[in-house]
Amino acid sequence: MINTFSMLYHNPAKLLEYVLENYYRKSDAAGQEARIMQLLKQTSEVRWHVARIYHDPQLIEILIDDPSPMVRKAAMDNPYWLILGQFKPLLSLPEAEKIQYIGREGFSSILVFLVYETNLKVLKSAFLNPTVSIAMLEMMRRYLIRRGTKSVDNDILRLIQQSIKLKQHYLRQISAINRAKDNQDVAHCIANLTPFLLDEDMVIVQTAVSHLERFPYSEIAAALISPRLLQFISAHQLWCVLDAVRRHFCYVKDDFKPERLVEMNGFPPVDPLKTLVQTRKLELLELCQSDLNNPHYFFTVVQAHTDEDKQVRKMVTDIINVDELISLITDNAFPVLRAMKSLNILSQHPFPSIRKRLESATVQLALRSQKRLEEMETTINACLDIVFDFGKVVLSGKIQNDVNTLKELNYIYELLVMIVNFPGETVKNENFAKAEDPELYKEQHDKVHSLWKATIGQYLGRLKELEEVIRDKWVVPLITGGRHRSREYQDFSRTVRQLEWDYKKAVGCELAIACRKCQNRACASERFLVQIEYLIGEIIEKLSGKSEHPQTIIANENLSAAPEPY
Repeated sequence: MINTFSMLYHNPAKLLEYVLENYYRKSDAAGQEARIMQLLKQTSEVRWHVARIYHDPQLIEILIDDPSPMVRKAAMDNPYWLILGQFKPLLSLPEAEKIQYIGREGFSSILVFLVYETNLKVLKSAFLNPTVSIAMLEMMRRYLIRRGTKSVDNDILRLIQQSIKLKQHYLRQISAINRAKDNQDVAHCIANLTPFLLDEDMVIVQTAVSHLERFPYSEIAAALISPRLLQFISAHQLWCVLDAVRRHFCYVKDDFKPERLVEMNGFPPVDPLKTLVQTRKLELLELCQSDLNNPHYFFTVVQAHTDEDKQVRKMVTDIINVDELISLITDNAFPVLRAMKSLNILSQHPFPSIRKRLESATVQLALRSQKRLEEMETTINACLDIVFDFGKVVLSGKIQNDVNTLKELNYIYELLVMIVNFPGETVKNENFAKAEDPELYKEQHDKVHSLWKATIGQYLGRLKELEEVIRDKWVVPLITGGRHRSREYQDFSRTVRQLEWDYKKAVGCELAIACRKCQNRACASERFLVQIEYLIGEIIEKLSGKSEHPQTIIANENLSAAPEPY
């Protein structure tokens, strides 16, 4: 057994596979106390035998403190104790210490977090540890899909999928850097490398820095002042690149070495670069002041207010001062999401007095957002009440094929489409383009969608009841003529199952259980709302004699797009 453990220990993938099959979040509480009491009554030879061949975590943890040295030694040599048990005290550390520990340790030392950790933030840091490969995460994902029946499994599955995407992003970025550095056109090469200085991953940033170091100052300067750079990145990104160049090419912070100067060939590392960055920023401000309706130009002007250079701040104040800027972004007509990003930028202002004044502006924006969400909630409740009232009157009776019935069904269908598309439309009404800031757009969309799901989650029972009435009293008779074993009925059943699979794929759910049995009320309500929309569309198609289903305006972003689990 020890030889087997030794082989596993030096093969992390095999070790993870062994742990998943034997220990991963398994509990056998029934009768466990009785088994422990019975074990403690046995002779030391029996307990020694159990410690050698059993891998029940609770039994091994009991035998670790056995009075017999022989039993204790056998328990300490047990694979469970060597792989997981000895590391279990780490689970009681505070969150910050856990994350710090995971960041500096290897796979065998953090495996206990993959198996037992319940804090999703800590679990994410374990998934992102460099010693946990994409193949290992895929192995965990497949295992959870195979056995998953709990909502917590779905949260972990989403976290694994996010971690896989982040690791894949890292590999793509490194690959893109390597391709960019091999470009023979120096200006093109520098233009492609500089945006990587803005990446959140410091390994990617340092990789880009190391490649940029080989260029002399004259070539770096020529690339930064060239208008060609704006063909690759926006004005706001260029401003941030200038800050990054100024920061990383004055010194590089290293966890293992003191601060060091990164010297470029042919110039002292500080003064010429400072002058170059200042000149380029002033040129950018001249460009941006011409069109503040352009979001990238506007964010560049906002960013300039946080600059440490007095000359830059003086010029941007002449364009729009801080008072005018705060007044503008708190105006009710100003797009909320653009205002939020502006406040996030201004929060980096060097003057504490300015940062203090932003608090009231933040409160005003929060109140605007809250009011908008309350209005959305009220509208959804009103629309659902109408749907249920119409459904009770129109759909609970006999099938009628007349103009009024068709008109009422179309009205219900339009209401359902509007309800399903509410989150996307609410964010879109703020005049904030997704391309301006995809992360902020997604953050706000998920926030709106969370409230939307909570609202419709209150109606799960009524949605299920309405779906059954529509399906049994209208759709099945219309499609199959009441014959449940007909080919048409089988086709309809397959279509409904496919609809459920498509929905699960859209929202990132990989649980094997049916939506009807799921305990997540909000998610199940969303699923039945989508199905009711589809079924009423089928009824309209049959009654109107049209060969096409009414156009459903459901995009993936209108469904629950796998929110951050913490």
